[in-house]
This record gives sequence, structure tokens and C-alpha cells, in this order.
Amino acid sequence: MSLPLGISLSFLITSPLVNEVAIAIFWATCGWKITLIYVSTGVVLGVVGGILLEKIGMGKYIADWVKELEYKEMEVENSSKGFLQRLPSINREVSTTVVKLIPYVFAGMAVGAFIHGYVPKEFFTEYMAENNLLATFLCFNGHSTLPGCSERTARY
Repeated sequence: MSLPLGISLSFLITSPLVNEVAIAIFWATCGWKITLIYVSTGVVLGVVGGILLEKIGMGKYIADWVKELEYKEMEVENSSKGFLQRLPSINREVSTTVVKLIPYVFAGMAVGAFIHGYVPKEFFTEYMAENNLLATFLCFNGHSTLPGCSERTARY
């Protein structure tokens, strides 16, 4: 048994949009009504995005090693092995996953370093102006754009 692709993608879309930090900042700066609109919009975008990505067949782009993973039902209460006996297999699984994911982590770090080091702050402040509807989403989701957000909100 595996988790459906649409549900997984919905989570991956929604989780950076609707997180506790964004909700707290929205609530403190904009009030509960705007926060409720933001959270509702984020959840709807995530669910619709997950459904659409599943419908257009994004499953064919999933790496083979991910497809080979099987859902293993954990038997925590009935497990005859203790933690120390399970530790080698846990270590092996974690190492395998980390080795396969590390190139993507470094690629993300490289993109973030490029944006942080070479893209001027004025670029972000121009697109995060008061009259831009996407400014909030850019502020809360682009961690490398935080200097632009702080410059935009410094006058408040």
C-alpha cells in the first residue's frame, strides 16, 4: 500500500504556504480575517494543485528508487527487537536515502547562494510592492528573498 501521488503533492504544495510562522505573522500584522483568507487560499491551492498534478500524470517523473519503496506497517508494540537491534537497519535506510537526496540539497543550496549573493535586493523590493497581489506569497515562501521582505516592511 502506498500513499497516492495527489495527496503527497498536495502536502508538498500546502506545507510551505500554510505554516505556523506565516500564520503567526499574518495574525499579528493583518488580523484574523486576512489570516483565515490566506490559510484557506493556501489549502485550496495545495489540494487543487495536487489533484491537477496527479491528473496530468506526474507519477511518471517519480524516481525509480522511490517507486520501489514499499509501505511497511510498523509494529511498534509487537516488535520483538529492541531499538539497539534495529539500529543497523535504521542506519542503512537513512544512509541510502541521504545519499540519494544530497545532490538535490546541494542544488537547492547553490540556487539560494546565487540568489543571496548575486541578485540585488532592489529586484525583490520591486516585485514585492504594495500593489502586487503575489507579494505576500513571495515574502513567505522565498526564504532567500527575506532581505527584500524586511526592506519592504521596515517602514511599518
